[in-house]
Amino acid sequence: MKKLAIIGIGFLTYFLLVVIMNAYENTRMHTSINEAIVDWYSYRSPTNYLPDNLSIKFSDLTVDGHKVVQGGKININESMVKMTPKEWMIHGGFSADEPQVPASLRHFYDPVKIDGVSYLTDLVENYSQFYNIPLPKMDAKEWALSATDNPYNWNYAKQYLGNAFYNETKRSEYLGDAYRALGETLHLFADMGCPPHVRNDAHPAFANGYVGDPDPYEELIKTTQVLDYGSSKTLADASTVAQFKSATTAANLFEVMAVFTNKNFFSEDTQYGTNITPHINDRRSYTSPAVGSDVIYNPSDKYYYKTINGNQIKMLVSKSYCFGLGSKYSTIDLECVKSQASILIPTIVEGGANLIKLFIPKISIEISDAKDDGTLSGVVKHTLNSEYTKEIKYNGKIKILKGSSTVGEVKSVNNTISGSGLNIKKDEKITAVIEIGGMIFTSKEFTVKEKSSTSDCLNAILACTKVSSYSVANYVYTDGTTETNRNVSYAQGGESTSNWFSDAKINWTGNNFVITKTQARNSTSADGDTVYCKMEGALSKDGTILESFSATWVRHYRSYQSDQSRIWITDLFEVYDHKFKNIPLTKCDQYSKWFELDTNTQINSNVISSYIYKYETQTTGTIQSPVVKVITNKEAKSLGDFNKVRVSFQ
Repeated sequence: MKKLAIIGIGFLTYFLLVVIMNAYENTRMHTSINEAIVDWYSYRSPTNYLPDNLSIKFSDLTVDGHKVVQGGKININESMVKMTPKEWMIHGGFSADEPQVPASLRHFYDPVKIDGVSYLTDLVENYSQFYNIPLPKMDAKEWALSATDNPYNWNYAKQYLGNAFYNETKRSEYLGDAYRALGETLHLFADMGCPPHVRNDAHPAFANGYVGDPDPYEELIKTTQVLDYGSSKTLADASTVAQFKSATTAANLFEVMAVFTNKNFFSEDTQYGTNITPHINDRRSYTSPAVGSDVIYNPSDKYYYKTINGNQIKMLVSKSYCFGLGSKYSTIDLECVKSQASILIPTIVEGGANLIKLFIPKISIEISDAKDDGTLSGVVKHTLNSEYTKEIKYNGKIKILKGSSTVGEVKSVNNTISGSGLNIKKDEKITAVIEIGGMIFTSKEFTVKEKSSTSDCLNAILACTKVSSYSVANYVYTDGTTETNRNVSYAQGGESTSNWFSDAKINWTGNNFVITKTQARNSTSADGDTVYCKMEGALSKDGTILESFSATWVRHYRSYQSDQSRIWITDLFEVYDHKFKNIPLTKCDQYSKWFELDTNTQINSNVISSYIYKYETQTTGTIQSPVVKVITNKEAKSLGDFNKVRVSFQ
């Protein structure tokens, strides 16, 4: 049964004086743990938590937020103050335990549900009656991550941060509340590394732990040990760290930390094993760790040891009552606490750093265009993941840098970047930077372009009314025949003697174009033919790339008897169809504007499709949609091996 010290003062007196069952003490211990986590994430981590485009300066600015300026058991006072993001996260280590009475029952999570539920059931019988507050029946994991009556839970922390990106006017206040909420989540995560808090073991105590039911681990752990163990001098449990790194949600991290602590450490009242009687003997016992199994007694120093992460950790010490004359008992002393803290604290810090990593959204900046006339455009992108399932949109200033020098600012509106007046020149390399709440997101370098080489030429192309295409390729046909350097032209005015479409004009929609024409022609060798041609494509935003281009040419004509008697024998039907991508602009002046691929390797990597069909047919339908009965055919059986592709605008 539980220690009897509480009975001597009576339950009512006991609960009147204190029912604080918090884990690491909140005015020094939890704030120190949070500080160690923030520093480990920002500066000392042996593994890089920061993506390449992100740097952190959590101490270089202040933001507004709601600070607990006076704590209490039931009521607290808050004020709007300015603190750095780091200070807000440290403050969350304190404020998570305020007000103290409601917090005390919500900071326990039993991952194995020894009592059938995951929330605290130990020593709660008189709690509701004395304080006239209903029992929350809520565990620390739910309270930390998603409880709607917790205004500083994990989900709200992410919501506040998203609001800070979006709302430039209230940005500072949203940032302060976001970092406080993150700090409170870190506090509750640290509780998952405190043995009594994951083993359903309430431990109310006062008078420095001399009265009540104190847990030695919480009473004896010191701030100096937190700062020491939270640094790079010690290592977290390797297998647990591996699970932290693969975790994609805060819930995963909480579970991993709670399971590790529950499985490997005793609280004072949940000892178990050979010749060990748990102090809590009115319910099932936790069977891991276990004296006589993975916890071994060493009679030479009277300590019980367990191997964790390759280290011998002191779990318990054997003592005797009445100055060694009475019966023996096992307990957790200062040496056990220091030994256990040497693995628990760095593991908490490592997991907490992963929690901050999940908190910071994956934001990137892309400069799509910047010209020497001082204009710039681009986008802000938010990559969604398991924690952020809705896009964050950034509104606000973006700093433009050349090296470390600022050359101006542009504006992002709902993730679309635009601006002018930048002090930039052709071929200079620039980056775009968002600074928000101590997070600094930087784009990749972009080389400034010359204005005349893009926008002027683009406008000239968009003013064109005619387009022609020309390609040279080698073809292999299904009948075994080949053609070398076969020239296929789709001409419209000026570039070919086959000037089929002189009266047709390009139809432009933005940077996209299309032109079609059906035309009957006279022929000296027959009664004439009909030709249908369609060309369409899309220019890049700056007009320097023909991102897609397709050309289709269909010819329908008839053959006749060799004696020239003009008796028709059958129809002939030819189709040429080519599709290309990413053809670069190679010439743009007042006379010529063309896009060209002129090396075999370059062309063939940008061919989407290429077909030639020659059918001797009986044909009905229209030339655009012929119904063909094939009598004989000849077609290319593979993509053309191209030597040149050119698309010209006039």
